[in-house]
Amino acid sequence: MNKIMENNKISTESMHKSLNVLNVVQYSGLFCANRSMGFNNACIAIGNFDGIHKGHDVLIREMIEISKFNNLNSMILTFKYSDKSMRKSSTNMKYITSFKNKISILKSYNPTNICYIDLDSEISKYSPEKFIKDILIDKYDMKHVVVGYNFRFGHYAFGNTDTLKKYSSVYNYDVSILPKIQSKNGLDISSTIIRGYIKDGKIKEANELLTKNYTIFSNDVKFTSNNSCIVYENSEIIIPCDGEYKVLVGDKRCTVCISTVDNNRLLTFDSDIKIVSLCEPGENIIFLNK
Repeated sequence: MNKIMENNKISTESMHKSLNVLNVVQYSGLFCANRSMGFNNACIAIGNFDGIHKGHDVLIREMIEISKFNNLNSMILTFKYSDKSMRKSSTNMKYITSFKNKISILKSYNPTNICYIDLDSEISKYSPEKFIKDILIDKYDMKHVVVGYNFRFGHYAFGNTDTLKKYSSVYNYDVSILPKIQSKNGLDISSTIIRGYIKDGKIKEANELLTKNYTIFSNDVKFTSNNSCIVYENSEIIIPCDGEYKVLVGDKRCTVCISTVDNNRLLTFDSDIKIVSLCEPGENIIFLNK
């Protein structure tokens, strides 16, 4: 078992005792890794998966297919940056999708497990080999890993796809590498590019790269009336620049005006939208175009 497959998957970093595991089959809380919950013979797709764009979709589906073909447990491994200083750059301080909603979307792929690593200053210092051995092999009994062409991991991001290939014969696992994915219009697909589009209000361009239209989820906003809600400055999600946007809220198409008020973002709709109460989430806000 030492085959290197140059075709599919994505990327990111490391871990330790801050290991957190979310089991999809038993979606009732957080669990510690143990072999009785499918953490053996694992095929793992690794990545931040912010926004779940079309490249992520290809990568995860490839992992699922490999798992089925080889009778392996399918696992999606992602990351949580509780320590903001661990994020790669200031451009990554806001996300397309909040962590909670990202996990919910990843559940739709029905893997055996969804796991996340809570990155901290200790975990980020893992060498690439330590990350492979202590986490992927010892914790998850990895037999196959699927990552993107630009995957980097370990201390100072010294590890890459060549590193995974190098140690595949040492720790007996296979590697599948997803090449760069582009849209039908020839645009590179990446979360960084999509975040930029959203920030600039280029919703159509962002939607072309996402698996589903850019959405502000109801649990990320506070409804202040039947036709307005607010996203606070300390929110972890990116909000488009001030302006008017066509959206779908429940079954109602309407226009939302986004404005900045005291560094918070106010969303005002041109018609009433359905909400249960001002203290409970309403419908998700799906952006159609600008």
